[in-house]
Amino acid sequence: MRLRAPRSGFTLIELLVAIGITVLLSGGGLASYN
Repeated sequence: MRLRAPRSGFTLIELLVAIGITVLLSGGGLASYN
């Protein structure tokens, strides 16, 4: 079984997920602590 997913789409999803996690960890974490 070989899945050929569009690289641009996968990259966009990964980028959005990474940004979301970063914002949650930095922004949310700092906001909670302060």
